[in-house]
Amino acid sequence: AITARAEAADFIRSCTKDFHLSLSRRLVFSLDGTRAYFIVPVAKAPPAKSKLPPERKMVAFELKVASAKLEPVFGLKDIAQADLIPTLDMAGNANTLAALVTNGEDSFCALGDVEFVGGPNDQSKPVKRKGFFGVVPTTRIPVAFDPVRRALVQLDTVSMQYRQLYKVPGKDFPVFTDPVRGRMILWNGQQRLLVEHTAGIPLEKKARKVKFREGYQVLQQGYRFAAIKTDVPNNTFVIHEMPEWTGVTQEKEYSIKLPGGYSVAQSMVLPLFDRKLALVTARNDQTRRRWQKVFLWDYRDGKILREFSAGGINYFGEAGISPDTKTIVLVQMSGATGTAEKVRVFNLSKESEREILLESP
Repeated sequence: AITARAEAADFIRSCTKDFHLSLSRRLVFSLDGTRAYFIVPVAKAPPAKSKLPPERKMVAFELKVASAKLEPVFGLKDIAQADLIPTLDMAGNANTLAALVTNGEDSFCALGDVEFVGGPNDQSKPVKRKGFFGVVPTTRIPVAFDPVRRALVQLDTVSMQYRQLYKVPGKDFPVFTDPVRGRMILWNGQQRLLVEHTAGIPLEKKARKVKFREGYQVLQQGYRFAAIKTDVPNNTFVIHEMPEWTGVTQEKEYSIKLPGGYSVAQSMVLPLFDRKLALVTARNDQTRRRWQKVFLWDYRDGKILREFSAGGINYFGEAGISPDTKTIVLVQMSGATGTAEKVRVFNLSKESEREILLESP
């Protein structure tokens, strides 16, 4: 266990430096793009004439994109220091939450002392499971990594019991897995190397792999990867696509140059490699409050397709593009309370927008 924690600490140092996006997510979509799930802080007004401040808690919501129907899934109190990660069940639905009660650096890499909290079921209380785990991005099944046993495990979203899927070889850490095909992508922090591995066989010398040059970070969209460079002097992101890893036909670099007043050092890129689209948003709450904007970028042509503005003193929190590239979901936050107040849903094909007010259950 001591060795596992030491190796995990090495991974966290490498991951924090070498990955552009956090492995955790507070907004995810179902595989078909028809539903979005997100966990955000909300405030519930106290009873009339009460002198108590509004009750603040984290609530998970399910959004049906076509009907704009929004329903709370469940809420958690007293978790201000936790990073919450929705994971997906067999149908692509987020019925499980992983709350990483670690510091911000650890939660960026989705690894640490975790409490998994079960979603709605037939029991009177949420089902919980604690342990030292990592959460691994995957196609559809919620998968956790047990660093002590060096194994990927699958969580049952109702009972919260888990079964071992397969062992993870060597000292590398999984950053994506496809449990159906027994395929995983591993990260070697010392060599800055992504390696594809098939479960049940020794690591092959001829395995598909790519080394990231110094100055570039890993940019991940599910099972697809590109390299990204943050060019601060020119206020530009450089995205380097690779045929075998990005799912494109040719190796090529594209640039995203941000307008004045918006710094690449304080922002992040959420890519959709298929359509050469990217959401560019601020990296933390402090910068989000100042920006009050999210940009939709066509990085093939190097131009902004749309600017989303929160207005007033409000700002945007979580943001995402659906896997089918049809929908953008933005959570608008109150600048006064720092809690979520509405969801804005933008249909890319129809260029239409809906707003849905958020209420604490």
